[in-house]
Amino acid sequence: NMAVKASDGREVEMRILDGPMPGFWWRLTFTEIKAAVCEVAMSGDYKYDEFPIPRLFLQFGMEVIFKRTAERRRKHVREVYAKTPGQGAP
Repeated sequence: NMAVKASDGREVEMRILDGPMPGFWWRLTFTEIKAAVCEVAMSGDYKYDEFPIPRLFLQFGMEVIFKRTAERRRKHVREVYAKTPGQGAP
């Protein structure tokens, strides 16, 4: 299960409630750059005494996951933007 909380249209916070990593949370923050353009930042935190998955995944896997997540989000935003009337590809 996951809890999701949005605040003032500029942040979305997600927290894992149960499973192998309860307490892990991450936040997406949207910062306006100019009209119809924003920067999206992702941050997160997970406090643990013993990480529930292999250390190699902690050291390298998370970086790959966050990179791929950013690439997919960017692709999705560009596709939606390109379909918006009066807009072209960013």
